[in-house]
Amino acid sequence: MIERVWHKNYPPTVRKYLNEPDRTLTEIIKENAEKFSDRVAIKSFDMTINYKQLVEKINKLSNSLEDLGVSKGDRVALMMQNSVEYIISYCAILNIGATAVPINPLYKGRDISYRINDSGTNILIIEKELVERFKKIQNETKIHKMIVTKIKKRIENFTKSIELNESITIYSFDTLLSIYSSNFMESSIKMDDVALLAYTGGTTGVSKGAMLTHKNMMASVWQMFEWYVGLEKGKEVVPLILPTSHITGLNCVMNLALATAQTIIVKPRFSATDILETVEKERVTMLCMVPTLYVELINHPDLPKYNLKSLKICTSGGAPTPIEVQKQFERITGSNLTEAFGLTECSPGVCLTPVGGEKRDRSIGLPLPDTDCKIVDLETGTKEVPVGEIGELIVQGPQVMKGYWNKPEENKITLRNGWLYTGDVVYRDEDGFFYVADRKKDVIVTGGYNVYPREVEEILYEIPGIKESAVIGIPHDYYGETVKAVVALKEDHNITEDDVINFCKQRLTTYKCPTVIEIRDELPKSPAGKILRRELRLQKTN
Repeated sequence: MIERVWHKNYPPTVRKYLNEPDRTLTEIIKENAEKFSDRVAIKSFDMTINYKQLVEKINKLSNSLEDLGVSKGDRVALMMQNSVEYIISYCAILNIGATAVPINPLYKGRDISYRINDSGTNILIIEKELVERFKKIQNETKIHKMIVTKIKKRIENFTKSIELNESITIYSFDTLLSIYSSNFMESSIKMDDVALLAYTGGTTGVSKGAMLTHKNMMASVWQMFEWYVGLEKGKEVVPLILPTSHITGLNCVMNLALATAQTIIVKPRFSATDILETVEKERVTMLCMVPTLYVELINHPDLPKYNLKSLKICTSGGAPTPIEVQKQFERITGSNLTEAFGLTECSPGVCLTPVGGEKRDRSIGLPLPDTDCKIVDLETGTKEVPVGEIGELIVQGPQVMKGYWNKPEENKITLRNGWLYTGDVVYRDEDGFFYVADRKKDVIVTGGYNVYPREVEEILYEIPGIKESAVIGIPHDYYGETVKAVVALKEDHNITEDDVINFCKQRLTTYKCPTVIEIRDELPKSPAGKILRRELRLQKTN
């Protein structure tokens, strides 16, 4: 029997167990179109679409996809920046019972062909500006139908101009919406059907497609909405900043907003200035971003000039948020910054820090409603460790994936006895607050001692002039590995390697202190904004 000690620290209004009816995202959107028909669903530049209009467009594209031969269970690839067309396409794919396969619009070459081939998709919905990139790997895939957005000229002329293989038939997204009916015959969709193949970022080796069902996705949406105390259906405004090709932007922002009848502000790209201007102009009530974006905001020279009082909930996820960044953001803006912890395989939510409740330094918070978490020994993964001791986090809940697509051996390792083994090294205190030590693979072993990069990075962020930091292990003739810190500085700050080392020596055990410091203009990041330690290790090896 699991002792869920974290429940006692839940905010008073948050339910421990949810009992939401089984409804797919598109079913809920259609309900919202009845209740909030005139509510603005999406704003993008000079385009505004309400919920009634959104449903009509989803149904039109659904009919066109079925007419093109897409059936329940088929995979459809999406390669677009955040856009109105992306939202419509994703919802239409789910609406007919097919499976969406997002491909990051920044990807090139093998990263594109691998996801297309591994998922077995033969139809691609793509932004016009990205067609040339696909063209370079077209012969490596079995794509034979392509829907292209934003085509301004006749489809025949466009087809001739890009010179794709004759085996690929091209359709105009706008034309399909103009010729198909908005009356749609509902498909028979089960909550256990796979809605999304969410490929892991590839930062740990060969990328794998996590099979997320309609149940997984919606369970995660309702867990987050329950946790975000103060948010109301049909009353919030949220900018879609994180890429929808990543699970956080897709489910924590886009799907959450659509399911709760919020207004989504869409732009292909947001700069720090754009974010501040949008919050003020659109009276934004919710932000969800990665830590690096919050770092940019708190260092923006004009931050005090903007009115950010409309913000209710600000969430940081995708990577640990440094304590100093959290404190500075809350002090400057007066808002509440909540730390989220999750992974693609959990749709992605696992833990969040309480909204308006107690936060503990370095903690990722408490497990979400309907979520069980245990910490097991690193050697066998079978024995639960005592409170306060480090071990591997394993998770159980309705948001946990069905499994990896066509990866039976990986599934045996990751899914065991009903639990998802996350690969994250954590510990918890006696009140149920969890703390990340690090990923198992990132642990540095120096002279027989384990060093967890996160602990060292937290110290580095306390240095006033450091903007970003990442800690890795590098080979050492005697100790096996030694600690190296790679940092980027804030503008107008001049810090030497010796300054960093001396600062750490005053605050860290000797074997944890970086012995090598590298100062860079910026650190490598994934498309989702996560600092890539693996890339730093590869650069060192090369």
